[in-house]
Amino acid sequence: MKIASILALLFLPMLALAQSTDDFMMASRTAAPDASTDYPLIRCAALQLSTMTFAGVEVMGEERYGESIEVQKEFGISAAIVRAKEKDLDPNSLIPLVINDIQVISDMYLDRYRTNTQTAGFPFANDQMWKDDQNYCAGLYERVIETAAGE
Repeated sequence: MKIASILALLFLPMLALAQSTDDFMMASRTAAPDASTDYPLIRCAALQLSTMTFAGVEVMGEERYGESIEVQKEFGISAAIVRAKEKDLDPNSLIPLVINDIQVISDMYLDRYRTNTQTAGFPFANDQMWKDDQNYCAGLYERVIETAAGE
């Protein structure tokens, strides 16, 4: 992927992730301190993982679940590439750190889903942050794929 293109994507306004989600963003950034300009990619991978984990293949269906795995991989690989460029390292050496950051933030989403289910009866339906994150991440994914295709 063209690193400059990926970096440009990450500096786009994150309104969907920033409005009414300040506490989650601050906590997730603290939980994944190595994430910097790759944070949106990490967070979007975590969103995919948490949704897959919570819903499971039974609810999502095999095709959609498989697609979610691919989306999560693209976000994770892109995050490793961005982080490697920042630190002048081999992206492969950063995969374990990226996976850890994804898992930590995914766990935070899962806690949110459990709380939502306990208080409102629904994990996602009434969660505006989840909806906003889904929309933001869908747009970011399209740009990541376009950037990868432009190599």
